[in-house]
Amino acid sequence: DWGELYGELFRPTAYLQQYIDDCKQGLGEEYVAVHLRFMNLLGDKTEFDSDPTLPRAEQESLTMRALASLREVMQRNCGKRILLATDSATFVERVRREQPEVRFIPGEIRHIGTAQHTSDGAVVKMFVDYYMIAGAERVYNLVGPGMWPSAFPEYAAKIGRCPFERISFK
Repeated sequence: DWGELYGELFRPTAYLQQYIDDCKQGLGEEYVAVHLRFMNLLGDKTEFDSDPTLPRAEQESLTMRALASLREVMQRNCGKRILLATDSATFVERVRREQPEVRFIPGEIRHIGTAQHTSDGAVVKMFVDYYMIAGAERVYNLVGPGMWPSAFPEYAAKIGRCPFERISFK
């Protein structure tokens, strides 16, 4: 009922809906969404200064394990397009190089907790990410050591009434 009630209370504005429609047109209707929340571990500083950044060697290790987990999801969903949403531009660039078939929503990556210091475009991207995750056939949240088991993709899956799975990796 949560997703149905959300749909009764909230609808994207025409402005936001245009961005969502443009992204859907580029991605297609059938895709799987994968979300990762690194919390500045890779040095992106997309939110609060208090979140730690890992030393370079540990960043690389976490990135490699996250990529391996992403590849497992891709294998499970063979043939499906993959939409990746994350709070790390560092991880996005790595995935672009190593898994060029993975899709992303363009724009500046920020966290909603910094909205007072964030451009309008970055806020729109957050909402587009949310609605695009909600439109997926299935949603995964990949969580490694020090990462955050985010409610963002979980609630997006609820509003989209699609299956959600949190996968922990070491």
